[in-house]
Amino acid sequence: MNIELPRYFLPEGILEYFDIVDHKSTSEKIHFYLEENNIFYLKFSKIILSFIIAIVV
Repeated sequence: MNIELPRYFLPEGILEYFDIVDHKSTSEKIHFYLEENNIFYLKFSKIILSFIIAIVV
């Protein structure tokens, strides 16, 4: 699959942390299957999680 098309549908920056491993499409829906890259370190993920929680709260 061409990587440019999913960039329009997925959140900005998500493909830095995930690879598209599969996709399925029907006339109404497109499903992207992602696999996490191993570059998302525990310390960094805690910072991001804290940031997300702060935004939601």
